[in-house]
Amino acid sequence: MKKSLNPLIQTVKAPLKALLKRSPNLEVNPTGDLQGFLESPNAIERNVSGVLRIAGWVFHHRHAIESLTLIQDESREETITYGEPRPDVAQAFIDAPSAENSGFGWNLPIEPNYSGEIAIKIMANLENGDSVCCFARTITIQNVYERPPKLKVSQMISGFMTKAVLAYKQRGGIPLSPLVWIRFVKRYYDQTQTQEFVSYSTIIHPWQQEDPYQRWLDHNRLTAKVRELMAESAQHLEKTGVKISVVVPVYNPPKGFLEETIASVQAQIYPNWELCLADDASTQPHVKQVLTEAQASDSRIKVVFRTENGHIVKATHSALEVATGDYIALLDHDDLLSPDALLHVAECVDQYPDVDWMYTDEDKITPTGERYGYQMKGVWSPEMAIAHNYTHHLAVIRKRLIDEVGGLRSGLEGAQDIDLYLRVREKTTMDRVRHIPHVCYHWRVHPESTASKGTQKTYVFDSAYRAISDTLERRNLKAKPFLPALATKYGLCLHQLEWDASILVENPVTIVIPTRDRTEILSECIASLEKTVDPRYVQVIIVDDQSTEPKTEEFFSQLENGSLTSLGDLKLTYQVIRTQRPDPSLSGREGFNYSRLVNLGAAQVKTPLMLQLNNDITAIAPGWLEDMVGWMSIEGVGVVGARLLYPDNTLQHAGVCIGPNGGLAGHLFHGLRKEELGYLFYPHTTRNVSAVTGACLLTSTELYHQIGGFDREKLGLELNDVDYCLRVQETGKRIVYTPQATLIHQGSASRGDYYNPKEHLNFMERYQGKKDPYINSNINIDSMTMDLNPLHYVHSRRISGIKILLVTHNLALEGAPLMAYNFAKHFVESGECQVNVVSLVDGPLRNDYEALNIPVKLIEDNLQRVDNSLETYHQRLQQVGKVLDMTEFDLVMSNTMVGFWGIELAQLFGLPSIWHIHESCTVERSLRNFFGDSPPQVMRGLLERCFQNASRVIFVADATRQIFHDLDIHGRFRTIPGGMNLEKIAEFRQSNSKSYLRQKYGISEEKTVISVIGTTCERKGQHIFLEAIKQLEKIYPVSQFKNLEFLIVGTREIIYLDYLRQVQERLKLDYVKMYPETRYVFDFFGLTDIFVCTSFEESFPRVVLEAMAFELKIVSTNVFGIPEMIGDRHEGYLVRPGDPEALANVLVEAIETDYANRLRGNAYARVNRLFDNQKQLPKHLAMVKETILQNE
Repeated sequence: MKKSLNPLIQTVKAPLKALLKRSPNLEVNPTGDLQGFLESPNAIERNVSGVLRIAGWVFHHRHAIESLTLIQDESREETITYGEPRPDVAQAFIDAPSAENSGFGWNLPIEPNYSGEIAIKIMANLENGDSVCCFARTITIQNVYERPPKLKVSQMISGFMTKAVLAYKQRGGIPLSPLVWIRFVKRYYDQTQTQEFVSYSTIIHPWQQEDPYQRWLDHNRLTAKVRELMAESAQHLEKTGVKISVVVPVYNPPKGFLEETIASVQAQIYPNWELCLADDASTQPHVKQVLTEAQASDSRIKVVFRTENGHIVKATHSALEVATGDYIALLDHDDLLSPDALLHVAECVDQYPDVDWMYTDEDKITPTGERYGYQMKGVWSPEMAIAHNYTHHLAVIRKRLIDEVGGLRSGLEGAQDIDLYLRVREKTTMDRVRHIPHVCYHWRVHPESTASKGTQKTYVFDSAYRAISDTLERRNLKAKPFLPALATKYGLCLHQLEWDASILVENPVTIVIPTRDRTEILSECIASLEKTVDPRYVQVIIVDDQSTEPKTEEFFSQLENGSLTSLGDLKLTYQVIRTQRPDPSLSGREGFNYSRLVNLGAAQVKTPLMLQLNNDITAIAPGWLEDMVGWMSIEGVGVVGARLLYPDNTLQHAGVCIGPNGGLAGHLFHGLRKEELGYLFYPHTTRNVSAVTGACLLTSTELYHQIGGFDREKLGLELNDVDYCLRVQETGKRIVYTPQATLIHQGSASRGDYYNPKEHLNFMERYQGKKDPYINSNINIDSMTMDLNPLHYVHSRRISGIKILLVTHNLALEGAPLMAYNFAKHFVESGECQVNVVSLVDGPLRNDYEALNIPVKLIEDNLQRVDNSLETYHQRLQQVGKVLDMTEFDLVMSNTMVGFWGIELAQLFGLPSIWHIHESCTVERSLRNFFGDSPPQVMRGLLERCFQNASRVIFVADATRQIFHDLDIHGRFRTIPGGMNLEKIAEFRQSNSKSYLRQKYGISEEKTVISVIGTTCERKGQHIFLEAIKQLEKIYPVSQFKNLEFLIVGTREIIYLDYLRQVQERLKLDYVKMYPETRYVFDFFGLTDIFVCTSFEESFPRVVLEAMAFELKIVSTNVFGIPEMIGDRHEGYLVRPGDPEALANVLVEAIETDYANRLRGNAYARVNRLFDNQKQLPKHLAMVKETILQNE
C-alpha cells in the first residue's frame, strides 16, 4: 500500500537546503512554479569526445517557457534546444500541459584534453519577459587518463531528492523500506559517476595457461551428442560397410597395457571389425590369460598362440593368416585406438570405394593416460615417404595389396612398416591413398617403446636404411640414404637422400637470374655459383631489367668475355639479355615485372631444366644443385625448391603454404633458427608442398613453356611463383622442397618490399577457397611455425537439420539487427537450419524475414527490464519460454547486450546459446546506458551470469573482446570479424559510375569529395570533422581548397544535429553539405574520394568496411576494433580521436600524395581477403554446429 509522503519530503528538504548553502559548489534546481531536472552533465564527467552533453527537462506551471539560455563560467551565453517530447514527464505531471514537451538538450564543446571545472547555468526565458535561473551546476571535467575525483556529496543528495520527488509523482508514492531507499541511493550514485575510460584486463585465466593440445582435446571431446550421431552413422554402415581386421602382434606387454589395447578395439563405435592377435611365444604368464579371456568374451576376437618367438614380422604374419577383413589395420600391443577410429575408416571407404591405403593423425599417451605429442598430418606426400615414415599410425591397407606384395619382410624388423608402405605404394596410385584428419591412434610412451625415443631400438635405424636403399634400387633412383647430423644428434630415424653427382650429366641446367644494377649483390651470387656448380653441365643467363649504372654494363661485358676483375677467369658461360620495359613511363619498382624477366630468360634456355635464381642468393657448398636435380629426376615431379636462409641463419624459406592472410600464401617456418627441429621435423625433411619460392626454383623447361611460364599480366610482381606451382599441380605434377639444397638469401635486397594489391586480388580470384592439402585443418594456417589451433572443431559435419531461435532487440534497418538478419538468411539458405525470430520491437526487417519464410514473433513483455527479484524475472522468462515452445529448438542465438535475456532463457531451458556482443562499453557503462530502469545490483549480476553461462560469446573485434576478458572464465569468448556483401557492392559500382552519382547530387566531377558517412551522434564525433575542416582551411592553399567538397551523410533530427549546425555556423562552414539518413548510402560512398571516420567509440564499424569495399582513401580514428580493420599508413590513415588538427594534417597527405592511392588499393585487397561475407558467414554456421555438439 502506497502512502503519501509529502510531509516527509518537506521535512527532509529543509536541512538539505541548509547543507547546500554551506557547499562551495552551489547547485541550483527548480523551485516554486518551475519543475525540472538536469539529467546531464553529472557532477563528474570524463572528457572523452570533446563535447559536454547538456540534457534534462523543465517547465513552468503558470507561464510558457519560450527559450533556454546556457551560460558557461558566467561569460559565454547561447540559446539551447528546448521543447523536446518527454512522455515520461507528462505521465508524472498530468495536470501540467507544458510537461509534454519540456525536454532540452545541447552539446557544449570543450577542449579535447581539458580537465578542470566548468560552471554552467541555465536560464528559463518566460513568455511574460522574466528570465529565471532554473539550474546551476559546477562540473569537474576529468581527462580520460586521470583518476576519478572525490564525490561531491551535496550535489549528489540534492539531485537524488529531486529524482525522488519525480518518482513519487510518477508512482503515486515512495516505498518505505530502508533497503529499497539504499538501493535507489546507490543507483543514483552510479549515475552521477563518470563513464569510465576503458582499460583492458590483465587477468590471466587458468585456461590461458593450459597446454594448447589439452585445450584441443577438451574442445573436441566425444560428447553424448557426437557419440549419438556417430552411432547413427555406424548403424547406417553396419550392413554395407567394410570389415576391418585389426592385426596385433603381441610379445610380453605389461598386463594393463595389453588389456587397454584390447578394450580400445572393443569400444569401437563402428561394429564391423575383427581383432586378430598373435602371441609371439610371450614368456610372461599374464599374456596368455588376458588373450584367452578376451577371445572368450567376444566372438570378433581371434587369437593365435605361436610356439616359438619369431619377432614382430612373423608374429604379424600369423595374425594376418586368420584375418578375413577387407582392410588390415595395424596396431601395436601397447597402443590404443580412439573409439571413433574404425568409424572414420569405414566412412572413408564408403566415400572413396577405390581407396587402398588410409592413414590417420596420432598422438602419444603416457602410462597414466596423459596425451601429448600430436601429429596432425597432411595429404599423401610420396617424396617425403621415400625416406621418412611420416604416415605411421594408424595405417589401414587393403588386404589384397598386402597379400600381393608378400606381406612384411623378415630381416627388416623395426622398420617393417615403412618397408611395407614403400612396397604397397608401388602397387597403387596417389588417388587411392587417403589421409583421415582425425586423431585415431594413441602411441604408448614407456621406457622400451620407440615412441619415447628412436634410439631405444637402434636396430630400427639399420632396418630403415636397408628398406630405403632397396626402394631406391627398385625405382632406379641414383641416390643413397644417409642420416643427417641433426638426426644423429637427436636420435631421430630421419633419413634423407644423397644424390649421385652424375645426375647432372643427363639433366643439364640453365640458371636464369633477373637483375637490375646493384652489381655488388650479383657479383656475390656469381662468385658462389663459380665455386659450387659443375660448369660442364650448367649455363647462366642474366636478364637485365634496364640497369642505368655504368658499372653494371661494364660488369656484364666482363661476364660475357669470361673474366671478372674481382674473380679472374670464369668457369661458367654467361649470356646477358638486355631488356626494355614495355611502358617506359614506369620506372623503378612500379615498372618492375619479375614474371616478364623470367619469361624472357626462359625463352633462351636450351637445356632440359631451368633454375630461376634471385640475384641476392648465395650458394654455400657444392652438391645443392645435384640434390635439386635428383628430386626432379623422379617421375611426376614438376618443381623443386631449396631451403633458403637469411644471413643470420634463420629460415627464409622451407616451403610455401596456401591460405594465410585470407587466402594468399606464406613461407613456412619463416624466421625459425636453422637448428630448430620445427613441427614434425618438416624444415629438415624433403617433402611435397603446394609451392616453393621463385627465388630458387628448378623446373622442366618443356613444362614451363607448356603451361605458359609465369603470368606477367596478372602476377608480375609477386605470387607468380606460387601460381606457377599451382598450375604445375593441375597438370598432375608434384612440387618438392629439399633441405639438402641450402643457400643464403638476402630477401628482396635488390627491389625492396613493394607489392601490388591488385595481384593479391588476382590470385584470390583464381584460387578462391583454395585450401592447402599439406596443412592439416587443425593447424593454424596463419602460423608459419605450424602451431596447433586449439579451437578448431573436427565434428561439425555430422550435424544438420538445426533449429535456431534468434533473439534480436528490434527489427529496424540498422547495424546489429541487419547483422542478425544476415546470419538468419545464411543459415536458412545453407539448407542446414530452420530459424525462428523473436523481437521486443517490430520494424521493417520483419518483412525481409517473412520473405524468407522465417517466422517472426513479437514479445509484449519488456524483458530488457529486470525485476527486483531474479526469481520473479525467471518466472517471466519461463512464461515466454512456454509461449515459444523452447523444446522445439536446438540453440538460442541472441544479439547485442540488451539481448541478454535470450541467454538467460536458454539457460533456464537447458539449451546451448550464442551471444553476439557489438558494444564497446563495459558492464558498468551498460548498466547506465541500457538498463537504467533495472536494479543495478540485480542487473549487474545477471549480465555477468549471462557472460559466464553463454556457450559462446562472439565479438567482432579483439579489442572489444578484451574489454570483457575478466568474465571469460571458461574460455568461451571468440572473435569473428564483421563482413560485407562485397558482391552486392561490386554490382553497384559496376552499374553506377562516380560521374553519374556526382551528376545525380549536383557535385562537380572536378571536386575532391571528403565525406563522413554514418548516423550523426556524439559518439561518432562529426563535430570534430567540422573543426578539422576549419583547420584545413587555414593550412591548405586557397586556390586548391576551393576544389574540395565536404559532406556529412546520415543526419538525424536530434539535439546533436542542432549542435552540429551551430558549430557549422560558428566556424562559417556553410559550404559543408549535410544529408539525412538514407537507404541510398551506396550513392555517397560511390561519389566520395576520401572517407573520414571521426568516432570516439566503435567496435568494428560497417561504414569503414564499406569504404574499403568502395576502394576509397580512408582517414579514421584509431579506436577499439578499427586498427584491426586497417593499419596506419598501410590501408589508410589512423589518428587519435578528438584531434581536429591531426585530422586536418592527415587529410592534406591523403589529398596530395600518390602514396594514399596505394593505401586505398591495399584496403580494397584487405576487405576482399578478410571481410567478405562469403568467408565470414560460414564461420558463424560452423560456430552454431560446434556449440550444439559440445553442449553437455
